[in-house]
Amino acid sequence: MKITFLSLLALLMVKWTHAGTAPATDSAKAVKSLTEFLGLCKKISREKPEKNSGYFKKAAAFVIYRGSDTKRKWKDFTNPKNKREMSEVESICYRVHTSVCKDPGYKITRYKTEEESEGVWHLVYVDYTSDGVIKTAVFAFLKVNNRFGIGDID
Repeated sequence: MKITFLSLLALLMVKWTHAGTAPATDSAKAVKSLTEFLGLCKKISREKPEKNSGYFKKAAAFVIYRGSDTKRKWKDFTNPKNKREMSEVESICYRVHTSVCKDPGYKITRYKTEEESEGVWHLVYVDYTSDGVIKTAVFAFLKVNNRFGIGDID
């Protein structure tokens, strides 16, 4: 999990693209949520899946609910006690584990905000190398109850 001081400083110095400005604390909180989530995903073991449930339960606190309940969709975090929701969390964690987490030298390269129907998306761009090819993952966060949760990954 490598976030250099300069990378974080660069993020905080970016001019925000959201109408007006987004507070610098939002970028720092989104990046903090991302690094904590990546730390959990990195610990996942395909060889010993029985050891993963604790990581998945903790990761649920970083994943936005996207199910059919319109009262919760985009406005709540996944529930670690719900099997269907945990299946989604596990899928996301494995996807991240086999991509960004495989490169210990990944770099956070950009932050911006975009207004959409769900709210203000906080986009954190991460460059990583996979099989010798530089790739970019975009982690899209929504702010829910003053916390940042992952709503999408491109």
